[in-house]
Amino acid sequence: MQNIRMSMNQEMFFDASCHIWTATAHHHWAYANPSRSNLTDSDTMPSCAEWSWPCSDHLTEFSYTTHFDSERKAQLFAFITEPPESLPVRALLFGDEPLTPSACDLFVLHVKYALLRKSSQHQWQEHDQWLYALQSLTASLDLDELLLHIMHNALHAIPAVDRGFLMLYDAESNLLVPKASVGMGPSIYEFKVAVGEGITGKVFQEGIGRIFDREQSKEAMKNIQTGNMENLKNASITDDVKFDQPIVMAVPVTMNAEQIGVLIVHQIKAKRQLTWHDLRRLQGFADLAAIAIYNAKLFTELRVTNEYLVKRSQIHEVFIQLSLQEADLTTVTKTVERMLGLPTALIDLAQNEWFPPQSPVASSLFDAEALSDWEQNKSAREVQAPSGIPVYLFPIIHGGVTLGCFAVETPRPLEKLDIVVLEQAGAVVALEMMNSYSLTELSYKKSYEFFNELLLFREPKQIVAKAKEFGLSASLPLFVVMLQITDQTQDQKRKETHLRRLIAELNKALGKKNVLIFNFHEKITIVLHVENRLKQNSLIKKLNAAISHWEHEETPPLYIGIGGVYAGLEHCAKSTEEASKSLSFLLNRAKPGMIRYEEIGINRLFLHQPPEEIERFIQEILAPLRSPKATASELEQTLKEYICANRSTSLTAARLHIHPNTLYHRLGKIEEILEVDLNDPDDWLSLYLACHLSQTY
Repeated sequence: MQNIRMSMNQEMFFDASCHIWTATAHHHWAYANPSRSNLTDSDTMPSCAEWSWPCSDHLTEFSYTTHFDSERKAQLFAFITEPPESLPVRALLFGDEPLTPSACDLFVLHVKYALLRKSSQHQWQEHDQWLYALQSLTASLDLDELLLHIMHNALHAIPAVDRGFLMLYDAESNLLVPKASVGMGPSIYEFKVAVGEGITGKVFQEGIGRIFDREQSKEAMKNIQTGNMENLKNASITDDVKFDQPIVMAVPVTMNAEQIGVLIVHQIKAKRQLTWHDLRRLQGFADLAAIAIYNAKLFTELRVTNEYLVKRSQIHEVFIQLSLQEADLTTVTKTVERMLGLPTALIDLAQNEWFPPQSPVASSLFDAEALSDWEQNKSAREVQAPSGIPVYLFPIIHGGVTLGCFAVETPRPLEKLDIVVLEQAGAVVALEMMNSYSLTELSYKKSYEFFNELLLFREPKQIVAKAKEFGLSASLPLFVVMLQITDQTQDQKRKETHLRRLIAELNKALGKKNVLIFNFHEKITIVLHVENRLKQNSLIKKLNAAISHWEHEETPPLYIGIGGVYAGLEHCAKSTEEASKSLSFLLNRAKPGMIRYEEIGINRLFLHQPPEEIERFIQEILAPLRSPKATASELEQTLKEYICANRSTSLTAARLHIHPNTLYHRLGKIEEILEVDLNDPDDWLSLYLACHLSQTY
């Protein structure tokens, strides 16, 4: 309690001693001296509680009560100052005699005037502090620094409060989170409340500022969670202040009708009572602070955006230089790895080749199924490698076709700029791959032109010399393989991708020595050297292994024809013709798979027959057996089983699960319906060929 002694300057009170007390917000009576003269040690001043004061009930700003204490020789007064403060006042004036009514009126008037003057001085001081606080709001656009400025300036603007903190709403956690504080301990930053929890949560929920006295604040804080309450208590205990229920003033921080937080201040020391002027001032300050926060956020976002654009430009420049330098895929991949700071590898899906070849990422994903479903799912995604390491796959797409992908081990989440690095690198890689494909197509064209010369074999010496350039030998036997995919539902680019992947698998399986391989018009041709038939079988097994590795649910049907083995380049045309016939045999029957020319057997005789002629022949022979009545008797099936059993009646009956007599009856029906004799060689040959062709074509 302040103790300041005032001597009245007016002549009639010149020798009188006056003491004045005003009520505080903490229901204490503070000793007040409107004048700065005649200061006296507060220990010598009387206590307000020592006096018997006149009744103060039903007082207004226009009235007062008074009586004279004859024992202690003092005139005692009780009254209220004028609005807006309307402070309860107790005053006494020492004197030997009671004051007259006019003297009492004059004394009360002078005390009110002196208090009003002192209040005006305080208001001017607070106004100056308010202006200073508003000017300080623009002192920084750094958001963290600004929030601390806001708290300091809030306390400067309203000197009647002692400490406070600012909480902003976090939409992700749905909590109010402390962002800045003054006069609070560090544990205040662990004080995170839900909407509606405690004073802060209630003010945020209601959107209305309030002043809470001790009892009101205690009641409002009852629903604070235990952990939060402990954090608040610990934050409220400082070196010179123990925890006590404070008087609280809290206002919402609002921007464009959207509440973004709460500004809350505490009064813990005995000062003047907080008024609605203080609340209005704090609310106005909070509204201006909201604008400052919004501007600071805009500044931060612009700064972040600018930094992002600068870094994006730098990233773009790095990969532009790599493109101009025609850097290989390994160099590009290592650059990506350096910029990301994460293990990175690149796979060319068409060639099934990793860059760098010995990358740990490549070895961890070698058998991963995630790399085989790009036809359906072309989006970037994270997969779990067989080793258990999370890997981010970023596709490289050109013309709707996935050419390859970056594989990045991700012990941390990728940031926005990391994706920019992958995008920029992907553009360079796509260009490099397409250039590589163009060179490959040119190589295929040269191989195709030489292959046509080899088939004609008009200038043997030149062809033998030229064959060495294409990896062929004039001294080793050779055979030809032809492969073709057919799928009318796929677009051209996707077909080309499948062919590139298939050729890559074939190259890996067969090697590059003594092999000529090229693709022309969606047909892959391979010329292979072998020493003997056993070596051919070994190469065919390698072909099957490569095709098995290439095939998955999205690959189109594949047809493969294999010609015979012949010694000398001059016989390449013969093996090629056989491979072509074998391929045609499968294509005409729409039976994907692999077949050697010698495996076609008797069907060689019909390779050049139009399918319509073969179908007509089958119909002419077997059509009578396909009538409803004959079908019900299973006569066609019986005939085919009889032929397959090489005319064995017992074996045929067993296979058909019928009695031999039933079989004899059916065979008689067949002879009758077809008008043939099963023992006649010509009739038997016609029936045999018709059944064979119906199962083959």
